[in-house]
Amino acid sequence: MAKEASIEINCQRYSDRISEVIELLDIVGWSFFDEDENVEYLPLGDRGDYNWQMGETLTEGEVYSLIGRKQEHGEMVGVVMYYHDTDIGITLLAESTASIMIMLNINRKTVGEDFYEITDIGWYTEHIVHKLIRNGCPVDFFQYEEIEG
Repeated sequence: MAKEASIEINCQRYSDRISEVIELLDIVGWSFFDEDENVEYLPLGDRGDYNWQMGETLTEGEVYSLIGRKQEHGEMVGVVMYYHDTDIGITLLAESTASIMIMLNINRKTVGEDFYEITDIGWYTEHIVHKLIRNGCPVDFFQYEEIEG
């Protein structure tokens, strides 16, 4: 059976702009560029279809502009991010900074093996939640969930 793991965070006191939280994630080591310099994102006008796109020529500025426009239109912001110098990635989904869903779904860090394998939540807490807090982003709430199904 597959496992799904996620963290929900509230960074509303830091900023009401999703792009500013993502920019801080970039500063602490998370990037939306994969090893081939591609960006995976939800396009403007997606309207909940979750029609993920792969942008080979998007610049960092264009990605932040897209994120801002999606939030202005009340759309779900979605972007895939990778931790520097690793193949570990997350999918970030948010309509506001009050509830940012982070799916731990790309080469998920785990402990244990086989049937007893679970997400290494300590690694994600250290590399996301703790780094946000240490860099000036109050995280008023975070919740971890892992589901086997």
